[in-house]
Amino acid sequence: MDLYYQGEIIIWSTQFNPGGIFYTKIHEGERRQSSNGVICPEFKRPRDIAVDWIAGNIYWTDHSRMHWFSYYTTHWTSLRYSINVGQINGPNCTRLLTNMAGEPYAIAVNPPKGMMYWTVIGDHSHIEEAAMDGTLRRILVQKNLQRPTGLVVDLFSQRLFWADFELSVIGSVLFDGSDLVICVTSKQGLLHPHRIDIFENYIYGAGPKNGAFRVQKFGHGSVEYLNTETDKTKSALISHRYKQTYSLNPCLEFTCEFLCLLNPSGAACVCPEGKSLFNGTCCDLSILDDTCKLTCENGGRCVINEKGDQRCYCWPSYSGERCETNHCNNYCQNGGTCVASVLGRPTCSCTVGFTGPNCNKTVCDNFCQNGGTCTVTAGNQPRCHCQPEYTGDRCQYYVCHHYCVNSESCTIADDGNVECVCPLRYEGPKCETDKCIKCHGGQCILDKESDDIMCNCTNGKIASSCQLCDGYCYNGGICQLDPETNIPVCLCSTNWSGTQCERPAPKSSKSDNISTRSIAIIVPLVLLVTLITTLVIGLLLCKRKRRAKTIRRQPIINGGINVEIGNPSYNMYEVGHNHNERGLSDFTLNPEKPTNYSNPVYAKLYMDGQNCRNSLASVDERKELLPKKIDIGIRETVA
Repeated sequence: MDLYYQGEIIIWSTQFNPGGIFYTKIHEGERRQSSNGVICPEFKRPRDIAVDWIAGNIYWTDHSRMHWFSYYTTHWTSLRYSINVGQINGPNCTRLLTNMAGEPYAIAVNPPKGMMYWTVIGDHSHIEEAAMDGTLRRILVQKNLQRPTGLVVDLFSQRLFWADFELSVIGSVLFDGSDLVICVTSKQGLLHPHRIDIFENYIYGAGPKNGAFRVQKFGHGSVEYLNTETDKTKSALISHRYKQTYSLNPCLEFTCEFLCLLNPSGAACVCPEGKSLFNGTCCDLSILDDTCKLTCENGGRCVINEKGDQRCYCWPSYSGERCETNHCNNYCQNGGTCVASVLGRPTCSCTVGFTGPNCNKTVCDNFCQNGGTCTVTAGNQPRCHCQPEYTGDRCQYYVCHHYCVNSESCTIADDGNVECVCPLRYEGPKCETDKCIKCHGGQCILDKESDDIMCNCTNGKIASSCQLCDGYCYNGGICQLDPETNIPVCLCSTNWSGTQCERPAPKSSKSDNISTRSIAIIVPLVLLVTLITTLVIGLLLCKRKRRAKTIRRQPIINGGINVEIGNPSYNMYEVGHNHNERGLSDFTLNPEKPTNYSNPVYAKLYMDGQNCRNSLASVDERKELLPKKIDIGIRETVA
């Protein structure tokens, strides 16, 4: 899977029915998919693809089957491994390289350098490189590889990364083949990576067992597995416009009949498989004829083209009607070696420090920007040492602009870390946080004196923020908003209490340690004892009150006879006696009696006297009832 960002096309390959290379055009504004199609439909067994975003071509590894017929076997097939190329927006496709020592699996291209890379899986697994026109082929890595299934180019670090499914490792190497390192291993949690991609400082990958993952590209930290909610993820692709940097297309200077492919020197025209370039025309070699009488120089051969005309087919380093012109004569400068190419004009193998179609340019010529210092590697590749404020393979990125979000000013610490100088309104390591969000709809005021912001809240309050919890809880209390009422609630520490934790908590005592269950038992018992005590006290008070109502009397002695004189209304004679219950009344009317007046004192006296030894007749009533002094007083009063 790959992306042609300029053409807004996603391209993927599959070997299942129907096998082939497919694309979908994406509209950036609406993000809706349309314009599905097939690229090079005659190829049905693509393994991996890579997009050349400069020339508009697509490269892929392929293992199509070749069909054989003979007198002894009617039909049998064998795999034919190849590196193929075709136009993204055109019909022309061809096999570019067919001599493979194993199965070509993953492929990656480096259009700014005109180079491509692919992995080969077999008895001696390795990684190869070649110019994107098929020339300058060589083995780049051949040690410590078993099943390299993922390959990606990192233009930022000028390195090639690969993933080995069998060894569960990710390694990298510089483009010239030096500085080979193993970046990530199974010790960091990596397990059978299949495909990988790179964006900034992270490697993103996928495997059939654990799905998608990411890890720091130089192995700092453990592997982080991502939740993509997909089963058996096998491919990973990161889309960003900075991954496909803009460069001038060298093919604009050519008018090729079939394909124009990039190389380190620029570009070259390429013919389809089975044909060769003849004076800018792709000719079929099968039309060579011994009847051609034209004399060709410098090893050229006479051929008859499709029109029947005789022409000389020249070796790559020669041209002209008779192959008399040597293209390598003074073609390469600065000690460069001329190399003949079967695909077009010769190319120059330049000495270290020089480049260009004729080795006429220095490698470092205007390569490093913004004051960067350029050096040349053993592989004749330029490398920039940037000023502290700049980064990138050519020092083209201003660190502050690329790193700081809302600031164009920054400083570089001694350890190389970037420190952003934030404007008054922003804060954070990258100036990514807007302080005014704390106002929550209130007016944000920039206070230059305090180097901070103030909020004029909608409720008229002027504070550092308009959040309900700000300054609400005292003494270290933690404020939380009630999700239902949106009212702030304070969680106080052990030493403070109150709605806003504003007062000290009561001193702790032993009773504080009583559990809730103990309190539930003790409280009912206390209430029960209190109730019983109240009832007992009430009963005692009632008895005392009843006793207080009883009149203590002294019996009257009359001739040795106890005479009790009382008021029957007070029930003196029997405690608890009730006259009404006996049917007697204190005052009755008898119509048969001449008088109804009766004195209970006398009645009592008479009744008691009947039982005595001396009758009432023998007793002087007045003498016995009244004392002498009282009797004398009565007599004087009567007189």
